[in-house]
Amino acid sequence: MTQINYIRHLYENEEKSLRQIAEETKMDFRTVQKYAYQSDWNVDKLPNVEPESYPVLGPYIETINEWLEQDAREPRKQRHTRRRIYERLRNEKSYKGGYTSVKRYVNKKKFLMKQKQDGFLPLA
Repeated sequence: MTQINYIRHLYENEEKSLRQIAEETKMDFRTVQKYAYQSDWNVDKLPNVEPESYPVLGPYIETINEWLEQDAREPRKQRHTRRRIYERLRNEKSYKGGYTSVKRYVNKKKFLMKQKQDGFLPLA
């Protein structure tokens, strides 16, 4: 993080070019460019969960959600993997889409389910 701040300082305050910064820090030009231009490092890069962003997967989202909710009550070793969900959709529900869209949706859904579980107590 200190290196990112240093690159941003050189770029914004000392007004050095990206090439000069890359030579000075001995880093790749693309890395320096990314660090110099990136303003918010807390951007959520997970895909949307909404059915309209998954045109082929949309009708199967309810089924996936049911399986994931059942998995939450199962022991860890007996839960569905992303690959297993894809295979079950293909075999049982005749899903014609690709594995990648299933994987992206399941990743986002598991992330959201975990966020709901995580809680905190305010310190007094």
